[in-house]
Amino acid sequence: MAKNYWQGERIRLRALEERDIGWMVENRNNFDHEAFWLYDKIHCPASEGSMKKIFDGIVAEQQKDDKYYFVIEGMDNDFIGHVTIWHTQVRERMFRYGILLDEKHQGKGYAAEALIIVLDYYFNELNYNKCAPTVYGYNTKSQAFHERFGFIREGALRNEIYSRGVYHDLVCYGMLKDEFNARYKHFTR
Repeated sequence: MAKNYWQGERIRLRALEERDIGWMVENRNNFDHEAFWLYDKIHCPASEGSMKKIFDGIVAEQQKDDKYYFVIEGMDNDFIGHVTIWHTQVRERMFRYGILLDEKHQGKGYAAEALIIVLDYYFNELNYNKCAPTVYGYNTKSQAFHERFGFIREGALRNEIYSRGVYHDLVCYGMLKDEFNARYKHFTR
């Protein structure tokens, strides 16, 4: 039986496309969205033209040094969010990611489902050994998510982020390939 590698039970991952620029503008300019307060800095309002430049930069960097921007969508093609592999250390086989879900899709398990696919790919296809995300000290929801998922809190970089007139810690998490494989299985060959 054939199975789409990039698909879970309720979501699938796809490449970033021009049709996503509208969501990018809406997300950046939704100052009432909880995520606005979870960024490491306050962003100025963005136009469609400025987001198009950011989009073009993301597309130009796709797959360079194994970096990638995955869009998470539902089976009904509804935009749910994205997972971005934004930092890789190819020699050390380590990577970091960021994940953001549209507010209406949070708390439904979509982030974990998407992350299982992405981590399986990076660990078992690209042969990375460690995933080491960092979380802002004030983002307690993300910290709880990472700990439930199975990441180990490895420490904190004190006063690493300055935003809204205050210094904040950057909490460091880690998961090794064998820890992931002992806990999760996405794709059976």
